[in-house]
Amino acid sequence: MLGRLKELRLAQPEISPFVLCVACCSPILDRDSIAAMIFKLLFALLLTITGHVQDLRARFADHKKMVGEVLKKGEIDTKAKGQDPVHNASGTWYLIRTGHQLFLQSGEDFRSSPGPDYHVYVSSGPAIKDNPEFSSKQVEVGRLIKPNGAAYYLLKTENLNEVSSVLIWCKQFKEYIGSADLLPAR
Repeated sequence: MLGRLKELRLAQPEISPFVLCVACCSPILDRDSIAAMIFKLLFALLLTITGHVQDLRARFADHKKMVGEVLKKGEIDTKAKGQDPVHNASGTWYLIRTGHQLFLQSGEDFRSSPGPDYHVYVSSGPAIKDNPEFSSKQVEVGRLIKPNGAAYYLLKTENLNEVSSVLIWCKQFKEYIGSADLLPAR
């Protein structure tokens, strides 16, 4: 096989050996395909770096709290299967009513690992505990505003029963970060 590849290099010097399928010795990528692939990788790297910069900037922002009636409260499950040393969160989340609007509020004790594209989701079901459980039942609220500390999110629903759990999810890499069941506040 190696001898055949050497012959091919001599016979067709304009074709790089890196773009040959060794099994059949036929070209599988041309220069445009390679350039497009490199561009996509560089763009993904740029998005990741930009996301991490936004994450760092948000960590130093002031706490933002919503004043209202606390309807539900929950703690991030730090023992969930999806948590690991790189992807994790801890702290308290609240469901707050102000007038006719519902808000999701992270507590000042909320902490998450650094990440490029964390988003907040709610669900009417119990909190998921790992990546494979993520589904269309999770409704996106928005990008995580503050990865450590208090921030609030206006919910699109006014129905208390549609908000039973909260999830922090890395949208870019489809990774579980943390979740909490929201139970009636006492």
